[in-house]
Amino acid sequence: MDPSVLAFTVLVLAAFAFGVLTVPLGPALGLDPALTAVGVFLGSAAFVLVLLPVVAERVPDQLARRVRQGVRHGPRVARWWRRSAGDRAGARAAVLLTRGSTVLDRLGYRGVAVLAPVTSRWLVPAVGIALDPPRSALARWAVLGCATWAVAGTAATELLIRLVNPA
Repeated sequence: MDPSVLAFTVLVLAAFAFGVLTVPLGPALGLDPALTAVGVFLGSAAFVLVLLPVVAERVPDQLARRVRQGVRHGPRVARWWRRSAGDRAGARAAVLLTRGSTVLDRLGYRGVAVLAPVTSRWLVPAVGIALDPPRSALARWAVLGCATWAVAGTAATELLIRLVNPA
């Protein structure tokens, strides 16, 4: 077996397991930047495309409805909790819930899906359950995020390598 094929396969499997954080593994294995970006994209996108339907099918409808109700009514409950909480921990939790809800409202499922490869790949199935967007659209945006961050991570890694080792 060709060593470059083996290195590419290792990179794809590592990207499937660990996401776009595996970009530095490509140059460490001796792969070109283009192959590194493609390998990280394939592994990350495969994770999203495999696990989104698996997780979404495993969650019962009743639980998913309750999660959606919690997302919808959470800020209201947080405001009430902040007013009635005498302790600092309750007030902090209420502020955190309000901020999280604000971010989710601003980004929507598209923004969370694009940022998910960098923050946490498990956000994609979580958003699929919590916001109930069309699965095909969510998968498209998540794959776009995988492609964007694979290319950006590869470019940043190559730039860092050239800055550290100018030879």
